[in-house]
Amino acid sequence: MAITAFTSTAIIDATTIGTTVLTASTEGIAADAIGLGATDDVTFNSIASVDGDFSGTVTANAFVGDGSGLTGLPGGNPFDQDLNTTDSPSFVDGSFTGNITSEVGGSYRLYNLGDSSSTDSEFLDISATSNVFTVRVGLTNAGVGRTLRVGSGNSYLQMNYNGSFQFFRGGSQYMSFGSANITVYKYMQPSSDLGTKFGSATRQWSTGYFGNIVASGNMTLSNLHTSDPAVAGQLWNDSGTVKISAG
Repeated sequence: MAITAFTSTAIIDATTIGTTVLTASTEGIAADAIGLGATDDVTFNSIASVDGDFSGTVTANAFVGDGSGLTGLPGGNPFDQDLNTTDSPSFVDGSFTGNITSEVGGSYRLYNLGDSSSTDSEFLDISATSNVFTVRVGLTNAGVGRTLRVGSGNSYLQMNYNGSFQFFRGGSQYMSFGSANITVYKYMQPSSDLGTKFGSATRQWSTGYFGNIVASGNMTLSNLHTSDPAVAGQLWNDSGTVKISAG
C-alpha cells in the first residue's frame, strides 16, 4: 500500500460522525490512503449516503421506495413501464389510471379461493371464445360453486351454480327459475287494461289451476263433452245447456 502524506489543511472535521475527515487531491491518492489499488473490489454490508456519483453499473437485488426520485433511467420512473406479451408479472397491489386490456384469446379471473396454480380454487372468469362473451363462476377440485349476482344495490339477477336463478328488486324476490318450473312471488298484470293476451288460439295452456276466476267479458267454452263425463265438477254440454257433473 502506498503511504500518502496529507497536509494539515486536509483534515476537515474529526468530531462529528458522518462528515468528511480527510480529503485528497486525486482519486488515486485517496485509494492508496485506504489501502485500495486500481483493480481492488470492495463489499460493504451497509452504506448510508446522501449523494453518490458512480461512473459504472449499479446492480441491486432489491430496491426499497417508490423510485420517484430516481433520474437518468430509461422512461423515468423504473416502475412506470409497459409489459410485453411474454411477461408474467405477479403483483400484490396495483393502481391504474388507464385501461387494463386483455388481447384476443386472453381472459380475466378474480379468485375467491386459491390462484391459477392452486389445486383447489374458486373464481369468476370473464372471457371471449368463438365470438361469444362469457361471464361465469368456475372452480377446480374441492372448490365450491359460488353465487353470481349482477345488478345494483338490492336489485339484481342472482345466478346459482346449480343452474337456478332469481330476480330480486329492493331486496325482495320477484321470480325464480328452477330446473322444471318458474315461480312468481308478485302478481302479474298487462301493460294496459285488456291490452294483452294470455296465450293464443295456436298456443294454448294445457291446464290451468285457479282459486277464483273473475271475468268482465265473454267466456267461451269449446269442445265440452256432450254427455256426462262422470267427473265431479266438470262442465258438459247437454244439448245447449251447460251442466256440472256430479261424478
